[in-house]
Amino acid sequence: MNPNIVSFAEAAHQFCDYIEVAHTLDVDERIVIGASLLASVYAWGLRLPDHVPTHEDEPLTNPDEVKTWRGFGELTLYWQVPDPYDWGAPLNQSLSEDLLAVHWDVKRGLLAYERGFVEQSVRDWRGSFPVWGAHAVDALRALHRAIQLAKKG
Repeated sequence: MNPNIVSFAEAAHQFCDYIEVAHTLDVDERIVIGASLLASVYAWGLRLPDHVPTHEDEPLTNPDEVKTWRGFGELTLYWQVPDPYDWGAPLNQSLSEDLLAVHWDVKRGLLAYERGFVEQSVRDWRGSFPVWGAHAVDALRALHRAIQLAKKG
């Protein structure tokens, strides 16, 4: 199997596990660990192969909603520029929504991957990368700044 797929699946598993237990961490830990794991899943997402063979697929299972997510308190909302090459106004964005959106897309493929539907998982991860990748990049910028604010705190 392609080692980039295996590495992505490992990073995805770690990120999804983090999202599902993050409520047990204090905010300072949550932002540092979140930034690290999100950066890893994004970096490995860049390395996923563009083309995978098509085999019979199983219907994708949507992951359960993460009911334990606690967010980031006062660091949850931030200003986001949707397109850095468009001079439009920034938007108010939620760091929690960004991370949960990445979790949803990555976990859906991970559930299929763990049942042996590797090609389908890669197609799903790669196909949804423009959306979850954008959420990841936006969240990383906000998390980077949140870490700096926490250090000043």
